[in-house]
Amino acid sequence: MKRFSFIASFSSLVICSFPAMAASVGTVLEVEGTATVASTPAVVGSEVHIGDMIETGSGARLFVMFNDETELTLGEKAQMRIDSYVYNPGQDGGSARYSALQGAFQYVSGLIGHGAAVETPVGSIGLRGTVFWGGAVEGEYNIAVLDGKVALKNDAGETLVSKGEAAAVRDRRTVARRARFDRQRLARMTDTVRLKNAPVLRSRVNARRQQLRQRQGALQQEQRGKMRGMIQQREEMREKRKRVQRNR
Repeated sequence: MKRFSFIASFSSLVICSFPAMAASVGTVLEVEGTATVASTPAVVGSEVHIGDMIETGSGARLFVMFNDETELTLGEKAQMRIDSYVYNPGQDGGSARYSALQGAFQYVSGLIGHGAAVETPVGSIGLRGTVFWGGAVEGEYNIAVLDGKVALKNDAGETLVSKGEAAAVRDRRTVARRARFDRQRLARMTDTVRLKNAPVLRSRVNARRQQLRQRQGALQQEQRGKMRGMIQQREEMREKRKRVQRNR
């Protein structure tokens, strides 16, 4: 039982220490037009940190890949804040909270999955392994789910929106209207976040994903080595105490 407690304590130490080691939670992989991260001009390779506000100018687009492989694309005149982000490679779970304050965006869930949520002007969107679009259309806030499910929760209740469905809501006090999305309407939505340089971006995404997975593997190996070393040290101390007791 004591050995189990020791292992659990060490695991907790490792999990808690990773966010402190991480210099950033995401990386900008594409910028079209003018955009900023934390009021600094964004370029390919710009790092994103907890608390940063990401903003795009007129006609601009920006793509961020987070450390859990979540993909976020912002359309023009958008504002997205990273409220919180906890991700531990090799461990189940994690959590992330974002605030979509303005403009259109597309979100593709990464390894955090169900632990992520996006706060919008009309309510909080809980994610369930999702690809979805969000933004204002004709005076209403719209959500279109391309894969998975989302749950939109506001003062009027909760609305579950599944793959192939869209929902429109006026404000936090009104219930979302859910329906199968119109293909033409969906095309207009996704055009707001469409990137011109998609082949080059996909190459960058693949390279970044490989880099993240290599880092994850190295970190896991390092953690296992440290755990084995500490367990061995504990066993040696236990044996030493036994020898002292026998010699008394």
